[in-house]
Amino acid sequence: MSNDLSRNSHDNEPSTSGVSTRYSSSPEITNSSNSDRDFKNVKIQDIVNSKKKKKKKLESDSCLSDISIIKNSKENLDKYPNNPTSKVVYNANGNMGENSRTENNSIQNQTPTVSSHKINDNSSSSKMEIDINVIPSDHSDEEYNKNLEGTSKTYMVPNILRSALSHKRIKTSSKSLLPPSNSYRDHKSPHDSEPEFKDTAFIIVPSITEKVDPAYSYIVSDSKIQNYIKEAKMMEADNIVDAYDSSEIDEIINDEIILGTRYYLVKWKKWSKGFNTWERYGALYKSQKILHEYIQNKKQYGNKFKHSINGLLLLLSRKMITKLFDLFRTETGLSLPAYLPENINGLFNSLDVGPPRSQRLKNKCFQSFLATISLGYLRQQQLVKLKQWEIDINVVTQGYQIKVENNIDLEGPPNVFVYITEYVPLPTITIPDDPPIGCTCKKNCQTAADQCCYEMSGCSKAYDRNKNIIVSPGNPVFECNKKCKCSSLCPNRVVQLGSKVNVCIYKTRRCGWGVKTTQNIQKGQFVARYIGEIITVEESEERLKNNYSMMDYMWNLDFDDPQNYKYIIDGTHFANFTYFINHSCNANLDVYAVWINCLDRNLPQIALFANRYISAGEQLTANYFSRSTRNSEKRDGVRCKCDMKNCHGYYF
Repeated sequence: MSNDLSRNSHDNEPSTSGVSTRYSSSPEITNSSNSDRDFKNVKIQDIVNSKKKKKKKLESDSCLSDISIIKNSKENLDKYPNNPTSKVVYNANGNMGENSRTENNSIQNQTPTVSSHKINDNSSSSKMEIDINVIPSDHSDEEYNKNLEGTSKTYMVPNILRSALSHKRIKTSSKSLLPPSNSYRDHKSPHDSEPEFKDTAFIIVPSITEKVDPAYSYIVSDSKIQNYIKEAKMMEADNIVDAYDSSEIDEIINDEIILGTRYYLVKWKKWSKGFNTWERYGALYKSQKILHEYIQNKKQYGNKFKHSINGLLLLLSRKMITKLFDLFRTETGLSLPAYLPENINGLFNSLDVGPPRSQRLKNKCFQSFLATISLGYLRQQQLVKLKQWEIDINVVTQGYQIKVENNIDLEGPPNVFVYITEYVPLPTITIPDDPPIGCTCKKNCQTAADQCCYEMSGCSKAYDRNKNIIVSPGNPVFECNKKCKCSSLCPNRVVQLGSKVNVCIYKTRRCGWGVKTTQNIQKGQFVARYIGEIITVEESEERLKNNYSMMDYMWNLDFDDPQNYKYIIDGTHFANFTYFINHSCNANLDVYAVWINCLDRNLPQIALFANRYISAGEQLTANYFSRSTRNSEKRDGVRCKCDMKNCHGYYF
């Protein structure tokens, strides 16, 4: 062991002089000054020689097999700041191993500090405060970080604080199909072992050419922030606290490993495919069955090339998107805060400044900055698409305006069908449009009621003078047709003139897209027609069998004969805004069968009328199964989620 100790020129920094013993009981090490260093080293050599004689006894002392001691001399702390640590290691035979003199503070930086204590030696009057660092002697840093959790037990002896580690094994399966993923924010040591799985993708920050928010333009152009994102430092630690419910997940589409962490691309129910999100294992902890099915059905490819993934999309998980929308939602939309580039730069440059707690808070704040700015960029793109679809459908409509808004998430326009204003029959189906007769009423059917269309059909008068319906649901309605002598001012012409109610197609919190009115609606007022493709019963069965159409958007034209009806309206691919009207057991719209120019009893118009006063902003709902019985509903067994007091509990 060399007798000279290197010294740094900085006298204000403490030095450490350490002795690491593997099999030792309690070597007596006294405090020494700089002038006594040679004596100290000789003293240590004497202690080692004395331990050779007690080899058998020391080998049986298993509780001390993993003890490492580093002692700071008070005088050295005062006189020799930055003095490198001297480490003497004893092997299993009690002999002194190779001396380790480091020329830097690597041991001080890499070993966790257990505690600082004041030790009062009864055999001497010395009283000092020392820092003890625990170094597990049997395990490398790699094995220790990967498999062990250390808990410290301390024992007090004169001039020595002995720390023994009790190790707790963590059971891990290296062949697990669903390994828990760890965030980069767990601050892995550079000495950690390589990840079990190789990366299949890498993070990029795509450049932009269009004019966008200055804050977003700054974060995608600054090289330091780009590296911060590419290293996934913006990701918080993965956890299972707020795992999604499995009922919210439609399917898992793909998975990638990025920087040793596995991400799953999730398709959510009631979300379009354009806004699938990347989620980690913790978020899918409650969806083990779905994960298992995905892994079983996953196609294994050979050596595929790594591809790129937008790092800002990794940050915007569904949980983060929902959190930001809830935080910044207003009555008129979403009001995101605006950040200046200089504010972003100032916060980023101070991330590693200050105490650890302050750094953690600033990192979390910066992550929120990135998420909010990224959300603002995607929100701009979303609003442009929603507005364009709104313009497209308003070109088709006549007499009323339709707004489109989504203040819940980032889903774009629900343009999953062709917007139409009239029935679209199959080529094999002909809808008659030439009624055989019409009324000859004068003064727009205000007099001679016995000659009006509804009287000739044997039905009651359907509308009052204000064109509000006055008959109860289930009664057929015959309006004046094009053969009648009356004008459009006739009170018996309502549905054929179209709707005058302005509505808004919007995203609801629980039921996907819905429709709300943007104006007050009077009781009995006509709201809209339910339209789509006119198909046969046989065709509907074939479409449902092949999953071409959805039962939710099919309406039986069974008003004349509930048992032997011929046709069905299929609104899956062709529809109007009534496509988005949701079901409720306490609906504010009633359904009526109305005949106008087509007098075929199997082909009525399906009209929706308000059954009460509806305030502006209220959602429009209809009872899909108002003519179904409780027994038929329960037999089919799909639970209703309208949460109304009179809810039937089941439908379909």
